[in-house]
Amino acid sequence: MNETILVKALQFYEQMKIRHGVMIIGKTMSGKTTIQRILELALNRLSITQGEKFRPVKTVKMNPKAIDDNEFYGYWDASQPPQWIWGVFSTLMKEMINEDPRTNRWLLMDGPVDTLWIESMNSLLDDSKILTLNNGERLPLSNNCRLTFEAENLDVASPATISRVGLIYMDEEELGYEPILKKWVDQKEDANIGIKGEDYKSWL
Repeated sequence: MNETILVKALQFYEQMKIRHGVMIIGKTMSGKTTIQRILELALNRLSITQGEKFRPVKTVKMNPKAIDDNEFYGYWDASQPPQWIWGVFSTLMKEMINEDPRTNRWLLMDGPVDTLWIESMNSLLDDSKILTLNNGERLPLSNNCRLTFEAENLDVASPATISRVGLIYMDEEELGYEPILKKWVDQKEDANIGIKGEDYKSWL
């Protein structure tokens, strides 16, 4: 395994132990999703062999950029009588906190951080760990639940938000191109087209 990816995955694990909100920041192809998947896979395997020390992980992903602010948290429908329409994030969180506490749950927001929804999450990311919705309902985050974010930058995030989360920065230059090239060559080798994965360096 690439040493940079391994170090970042370990940093991610350490942050998840002490924070309930962790952001992985970096450009496309810098390995953000890779370290999340590696850690999830490792913990699921360890939960089988060392179940007394490690819990299995279940991740649910959403793209916050694909929906507007009302669809994110929920809104009051103007019909008569008015009714509360649950949002995508609030629905996923409600389901997550009510599931088996013996499984760690990660709610991953894979997309740009936007002030329209991140600032409303500050009370959830701080020590109170409570999300208050516009209908007055309060959703407390369970101890087995974590909020994770994958974004290219934090240009619009306030210092108040940044101070509440753990940060992992992925540098594509530090990662280099060799892991991507080797993965591509390995896939070609698996397709039986005559390319040997160990010979990829001779192409450079």
